[in-house]
Amino acid sequence: MCTANLAPEDRKVLATHSIGELQPGQTVEFNAAWTTHFVTESPCSVGNTFDEIETLIDIYEGGFSTVSKVADLAPLSFELLPNPTSNQVTCRYGDTKINEIRVFNAGGNLVGSIQNPEVAQTTLDVSRYPVGIYTIQLIGKDAIGVQKVSVLR
Repeated sequence: MCTANLAPEDRKVLATHSIGELQPGQTVEFNAAWTTHFVTESPCSVGNTFDEIETLIDIYEGGFSTVSKVADLAPLSFELLPNPTSNQVTCRYGDTKINEIRVFNAGGNLVGSIQNPEVAQTTLDVSRYPVGIYTIQLIGKDAIGVQKVSVLR
């Protein structure tokens, strides 16, 4: 349906759905929303607004059962050594295949990442990071792990 040139007050949020615990880089909640018009026919004659809203309401009242579900990721266990640190920190994760390691500052901003790191462990250079607490996130195919590291001088 065409939503071009519609006033912001025409938007109606139909649902808010909580997905789970907040981890850096993950979505915790989403809104199912639709734009409605005071005129029932879409401006582009693509369909009837009321029919499309009824479909969304049915999905919402059915618990989003017709919406694809993303599988939950298992917790990924790993060690950070030393912690606190000043120059380097080693992530030890054994034989778990890691796709990416991400580093977030206290504000939640991504400040570093490594794609397809070494097997068993990876050493991160944190010497260029300001003093503070950082979140280290390891992402595997079916698992995710998160820990904090303190950078001191």
